[in-house]
Amino acid sequence: MHPYVPVPVRCLATHVLGTGLHATVSAGLLCTGACTSHHGEVPFALAHRLRWSRLLLGIALTTSAAAQDGPTPRARIDVAGFMQLDAIHDFDRVDPAWTGALRPTRIAIRCPGEPGCGPPGEMSFSVRASRLAVHGRVPSAIGEVRTLFEFDLFGVASDAGRTTFRLRHAWGELGRLGAGQTSSLFMDGDAFPLAIEYWGPPGLVAIRTAQLRYTAVRRPGMTVAVSAEAPTSSIDIGRALEADDTLGLRRRTVLPDFHVQWRLARPWGHAQVSAVLTSTGFESTRTADGRPTVLRTGGGVSASARARLAPWGSVVGQVTTGRGIAGYVNEGGVDLAPAATLPLRPRLVPSRAWSLYWEQRLANAVQLVVGGSEHRQWPSALQDEDALVSARYATLDLRYTPAPDVLLVGSLQHAVRVTNESGRGDATRIQLAVRWLFDTRAP
Repeated sequence: MHPYVPVPVRCLATHVLGTGLHATVSAGLLCTGACTSHHGEVPFALAHRLRWSRLLLGIALTTSAAAQDGPTPRARIDVAGFMQLDAIHDFDRVDPAWTGALRPTRIAIRCPGEPGCGPPGEMSFSVRASRLAVHGRVPSAIGEVRTLFEFDLFGVASDAGRTTFRLRHAWGELGRLGAGQTSSLFMDGDAFPLAIEYWGPPGLVAIRTAQLRYTAVRRPGMTVAVSAEAPTSSIDIGRALEADDTLGLRRRTVLPDFHVQWRLARPWGHAQVSAVLTSTGFESTRTADGRPTVLRTGGGVSASARARLAPWGSVVGQVTTGRGIAGYVNEGGVDLAPAATLPLRPRLVPSRAWSLYWEQRLANAVQLVVGGSEHRQWPSALQDEDALVSARYATLDLRYTPAPDVLLVGSLQHAVRVTNESGRGDATRIQLAVRWLFDTRAP
């Protein structure tokens, strides 16, 4: 007799189900002999009156026993990532806080006066691109929770130039619902080429945001998702303050950014189309009611794809257009800028961005990656002289994989920065990288 089923219940079940059913329905958990206990014998007539309950009770007891006898689901944690050394030689100069990445907007134009001015030529070593990811799978009463915690060592903002913690993902999913920080729905992580340069093509949509996401459609080979994400915008007051320098303007956001994404996966690769609706503006810090205050609604669309053209290789690309979406593009630009002085009439700055790369396998362990990218903006006459007009670059990588967990890369890179009035700056570099990979997840 099963120790978890009380004697009166086991005896009742035997009469209700019939003694001949215990071997097949209750897997031997019900008694087969005379059912007697200190509760007394159960009349067989009761089984006749409860004949419609036989099957239900059998299923319930069988399910209960199986749940107790079966393996208990356990949480699982896996780690993945890589250690990477970058050796970089700049033929020109860039902002010394950003030598670990080739960002066109960090190329000095006005010298002296901008970071990166000086005689040409500089050598640097860095491990800041190294990365660690912790993947979790946690069973719960309402489904499996999947989590991702990931960081690298590439300091940005006030930590630029430092080897320090930089959060990439702090994300969790339960069924169709997701919450935390991860890649924006406007972004396509698979549109990134296999180029080794850390920051990535300037014309790609590349940003991770705090967000709440819902996957409305999840079918084999297709998903449709929507999200509300932390607003990402920047303003350029430019020369508007020359008319009134007492305004004390600052950025203002009232609503989250809203996104929708459609994604198709096929044996040849994938295609994705995303759209974003943004709201950005400014307000005064010098008045009680915040006036003057302005809000503008912008938005954009982005289309991307990766296609395998065997045996020749793969093509990967993305095109993006919109107004007030510069904060989503990988490199440079502003969302809102003045079109007139007094009264202030801001305009959403248009952005056009593209990226196109070819990935060619030359041999079993050798691969060529070549391509280019650009982010283009059209600043107003009232923006600063350093306002971005174009950030573009081209790279050529030769990748060698002597073993599955070892990667050696040699890369030639060239970047160009064009501004509103300051002119143009160029930078060329070579980069050698050694990457050691690890992953505890089953292949």
